[in-house]
Amino acid sequence: FQSQILSSTYSLFDIPFKVTPAVAVTQALAILISIGTSRDVFIPIKDLSILWITNKVEWSRVVASTNTIDYRSLNDTGQDYSRVFGRLSKKTWFIHILFPNAIKILQGIFVLIISFVIVIQSNDIIDLFKDFAAVHIISDLDNIAFSLATHSYFGSNLKRDADLVKKIKVKERVRHICGLPLRPVMLLGVSILMFGSFFIVLLNQQNGVYFELKYPKCEIFSDKTLLAKIGNGVCDGDMTLNTYSCGKIGRA
Repeated sequence: FQSQILSSTYSLFDIPFKVTPAVAVTQALAILISIGTSRDVFIPIKDLSILWITNKVEWSRVVASTNTIDYRSLNDTGQDYSRVFGRLSKKTWFIHILFPNAIKILQGIFVLIISFVIVIQSNDIIDLFKDFAAVHIISDLDNIAFSLATHSYFGSNLKRDADLVKKIKVKERVRHICGLPLRPVMLLGVSILMFGSFFIVLLNQQNGVYFELKYPKCEIFSDKTLLAKIGNGVCDGDMTLNTYSCGKIGRA
């Protein structure tokens, strides 16, 4: 008999029931890169920690400067912000600070989820990085547009606004949660969540969970030796494996 697997995937996210060690290492590397490049998650968290509603001096300066024609009047030389404070309210903070950063965080989380699904769906290194790169290019379109605006590709008005945004300076503040610095805790939490989920996927692949979902009538799940032979590209001539219920097609 000459047999091959009809399809190597069948699960909720179409996860391969088996990948090579090289692919598994590449998947782990891709997850690490995803976390390290998740600016849309970590930068808004940093901005919110600095511009929280209780820090009215800083967020008032940001909101006022983006709505003031002459930015030079807002500087660090003891400028009186009392008039600015009088005009700005909690609603202003919600609209101009909280809402856009929250949307940015949601966008970043969505990109992380899509990247993770792409990673665990892949059983080929080239396809993995091809799809992975496409997602991250799309997620970076806003930064590309901002860069083009600063170089006058969208007109002088947008260049002026982009330059104004770049001039805004705020004082760095490190917020704590339960006595721990917020940003490292968030980074550690995202890393544990993604790598923990990846470990569960690897464990299910090793235990034949996804193979059983794909071929529920193939009665080899209790034999780890036979499970290891499935999909290895070698024809063992074993009628236990060369059956239609275990994915056999064709004859020779």
